[in-house]
Amino acid sequence: MLKHVNDDATVMKALVQKLLMCRVKPYYLYQCDLISGSAHLRASVRKGIEIMQQLRGHTTGYAIPQYVIDAPGGGGKVPVNPEYVLSHNADRVVLRNYEGKIFEYPEAADGTPRVPIIVGGHGPKKTPALAARFADEFNVGFVDFDATTTQFGRVRAACEAAGRDPGSLVYSVAHTVCVGADEAEFRRRAAAIGQDPEKARNSPFAGTLAEVTDTMARWAAAGVQRAYLQVLDLSDLDHISLVAQEILPAARTW
Repeated sequence: MLKHVNDDATVMKALVQKLLMCRVKPYYLYQCDLISGSAHLRASVRKGIEIMQQLRGHTTGYAIPQYVIDAPGGGGKVPVNPEYVLSHNADRVVLRNYEGKIFEYPEAADGTPRVPIIVGGHGPKKTPALAARFADEFNVGFVDFDATTTQFGRVRAACEAAGRDPGSLVYSVAHTVCVGADEAEFRRRAAAIGQDPEKARNSPFAGTLAEVTDTMARWAAAGVQRAYLQVLDLSDLDHISLVAQEILPAARTW
């Protein structure tokens, strides 16, 4: 591919079609090598990808060459393709066709165990986009109800923009747990971990047992499906027992 010679989709399409008419199959479209004195002939890689996008779907597949860069230093020919695979996990592949339309293709199960990908954070743009492309689960940690639901909304919107079902992700939170059977017990446990009781209640898992179960129901209704609990006082075995006996059964209804 040479700058101002054939770095144009219309010119390239005519060239590859005429090659087929001569019974020559276009095999490679080479990005210009880094040869001394050739800079004025070197088109951008971005232009090469644009040309490949404009060939696909607009001429026969036999006429479409493989765009390659001969990697400097003896790296060999590296195929360079437009990004048609938008995301890929164990369950599905999200694809974009030559018209820009988004499609979802179910992946075949191969029996290979795979570690689920959890993406988390509070970034308003890049984080939701990464979650939509790659995550099996999205996590928001240690922020209040409004911040959590706002971030979940961003992730759902990013999924829709990428052509992915927002319901295909698990939505989770992480919070400190500090529960008491009554107010006095809760305040004692909050003091033991150096937290102000009222500030501690920003966590849906902090307060009296009755408060926590009610708050958990509100968070579950807002879309929380899983929770990671941070236990700060590991010596308080009665606290851990209370969580296991009273909080976990409620969480299992999510």
